[in-house]
Amino acid sequence: MLDERTPIDTVIPISELVAEYLDDCRIRNLSPVTISRYDESLRRLLASHWDSELRSLRVESVRSVVAGLLESHSPATINRELRALKAFLYYALDNDYEVPFHPRKLKKLREPRKVPPCFSAEQIEALLAQPDRRTYAGLRWYTMMCLMLDVGLRLSELTGLETGDINLPYIRVRGKFDKERILAASDVMVKTLRRYLGVRDRLIARTSLITDLVFPSRIGTRLTPTTVNSAIKKYGRQAGITGVRLSPHTFRYTYTSLAIRNGMSLTSLQTCLGHTTLTMTRHYAVLNDSDAFEESRRCSPLVSLGGKRRM
Repeated sequence: MLDERTPIDTVIPISELVAEYLDDCRIRNLSPVTISRYDESLRRLLASHWDSELRSLRVESVRSVVAGLLESHSPATINRELRALKAFLYYALDNDYEVPFHPRKLKKLREPRKVPPCFSAEQIEALLAQPDRRTYAGLRWYTMMCLMLDVGLRLSELTGLETGDINLPYIRVRGKFDKERILAASDVMVKTLRRYLGVRDRLIARTSLITDLVFPSRIGTRLTPTTVNSAIKKYGRQAGITGVRLSPHTFRYTYTSLAIRNGMSLTSLQTCLGHTTLTMTRHYAVLNDSDAFEESRRCSPLVSLGGKRRM
């Protein structure tokens, strides 16, 4: 007979607790990519304690793992893994598991401040000239790159777009945690997107494919991140582009930089990018050195003195 008064056992191996935590992440509707990264990070940081109880974990052992990771990983990468571990420990605290130390004791590493990589105007023109728009694949890649530049979509938002999301000039986007926002495409983008959608619809009508995706693969499925990254790298090499990372996220940084340069406010930019706080928007909005140089020359106090200064 079960003794219903038996206290719940909160002493379980870390491996079981991690599995429970990842199930909670799924219930909270975190993306599969995020959950996979959490899993990888926790396995790496907790490898030596994987089959042990959580109460056996020590801050020193985590720091030892971090010291080893520094030989092959950047501080930014390690900080992302530490955030995953801290979120896991907070989950354990909230669910009355015996956590041996407070998550705040895991201090993040200092990261070198870097200017986000952006494409120059010349590089953008060279990139957009590469796809062969006489083919469906070429027109699709061209339209996708234009759309990333026009409204600053994340890769997952771009590949997940469905025809029901398009009501030109407005585009409904499902961002992180399934948060929806409405973006407005420019007149140039509306023209490009209308042409692409016409070609897409006629092509699919001649096949047995059934898909609502705006940018489907040749078999009607969602394009994978690897496929999109490979295409951008290929076009970048063909265009002879060097000195900047060839990736979808560089398009997002470029959109941000050019939007700020063209006069968009940070609050409007925050809405368009789908950021919950202005902190991340400010990180994206770092302008290129050339912008700072020109503004510095224009706003110099020495210049403002005009004829009053004596030579």
